Amino acid sequence: MGRPVCSDHNIEMVVRTVILAGNQTEKSWACPRRKTGCKRTAPYFPYHEVAPLDPKFARRDRVQLRSDSQRWGRIVEEPREYSGGFEYLVGINDDELWFAESQLKLLPIADLPRWQNKEAFLRDLLLTKLKCPLVDNLYSYGASRTFFLPYQFKPVLKFLRNPEQRILIADEVGLGKTIEAALIYLELKARTDLSRVLILCPSRLKSKWKDEMRNRFQEDLTDLDSSGVRKILDDHRRYGPQFPFRAIASFETMRRAEFIDEFTNNQMPIDLLIVDEAHHMRNDNTLTHRLGEVLADMADAVVFLTATPLHLGNSNLYNLLHILSPGEFDDPKLFDEQVRPNTHINVAARHLESGNSERALEELRHVESTMFRDRFINNPYYTEVIRRLRIGVQTTQERIGLQRDLIDLNTLSTIFTRTRKREVEKAAFRAPFTIEVQLSPRRKLSMRASSDMCGTNLATRSEAHPHSQS
Repeated sequence: MGRPVCSDHNIEMVVRTVILAGNQTEKSWACPRRKTGCKRTAPYFPYHEVAPLDPKFARRDRVQLRSDSQRWGRIVEEPREYSGGFEYLVGINDDELWFAESQLKLLPIADLPRWQNKEAFLRDLLLTKLKCPLVDNLYSYGASRTFFLPYQFKPVLKFLRNPEQRILIADEVGLGKTIEAALIYLELKARTDLSRVLILCPSRLKSKWKDEMRNRFQEDLTDLDSSGVRKILDDHRRYGPQFPFRAIASFETMRRAEFIDEFTNNQMPIDLLIVDEAHHMRNDNTLTHRLGEVLADMADAVVFLTATPLHLGNSNLYNLLHILSPGEFDDPKLFDEQVRPNTHINVAARHLESGNSERALEELRHVESTMFRDRFINNPYYTEVIRRLRIGVQTTQERIGLQRDLIDLNTLSTIFTRTRKREVEKAAFRAPFTIEVQLSPRRKLSMRASSDMCGTNLATRSEAHPHSQS
């Protein structure tokens, strides 16, 4: 015989004990909601005095009310015996209430609400962003004195989407590759412990990099000469990989055979490696190329900058990409086939830019005749671009969006980015200006004497070598 059920609330009754005169007791069944006014009772049957079974629920279980499935919560304490059964303290919204076991049931995983209100959702969203930074959010935006142009965000967003954190930035001269690389630097610094940074460039560019990083981004770099490189290597051997540095060095200093051997043997970790004018590493039989391989292998993240990769030929471009991602680009013979579809993609993009969707579609379908046919026909993004080209574009916004998705089909799109001046409405500009300085009379006399001396020396040299001015 089961417990009697309250006909008003459709829940099982619990034992109610009343103390009578002479310490006598009287038991009956009563509705668990008697405290809120329910008067339903039933005669007590001794059969129900059997020892209670194990509790159905445990602390931290999510349960819901049988009478109201919208009310759910988590059991916050261990169950306790109550009137021949168990009851549980359940946290529902901001309250903690006791419920009999018969009033509850486990909340199915599929029905589990993730958030009870907007505030809870926003709180969890914030925690998720802090714990797992999103690739389309820039956490360092506004962290410098630089006014960024829209196209300058393209490299950092592409870099964040690349799980290997490698990128070759090949924008045309004057579009601000230094700023784009610095954006990646700031973003990684905002997301991780960026304590070991090395910038590598020709010696003539070191002062430019130091000034840009200090004046625009408030970052001071240590200028490494030969003794500075030796000190970093010694500090690494002495203190281990936790020793921090943010430095800039030249190809001319770093490509010494002794330093390359030291880096190869010590494997000093680098959080971020930035290489300006990376095309100097294109020849695979040079020390500069070997230096690039060694440093890139030690680095967690690598940024190459160059304005001339498309003029180097496929073999030289392959050598640069092989340094960046040797696993992706490991066969120079296959590389020509790997980039062949990009010719059709680029031509299709130009047709689309001129408003001719039909010719763009016809040109794009030629990628299906290349060695990498399966890569495209099994790609849902490719299928979607084909569908949108078939129906045509109606607005400028649709065309721009389709152009972006079309270019992303490029077989190098995850590691290579290039912006041309004709593609941007407003390019980065340099604003030269003249600083007028008031010289003292003594300084004017000194400057005039120096100028006269230079003129005399030039005239004497010209007379001695009359044919050297050609």
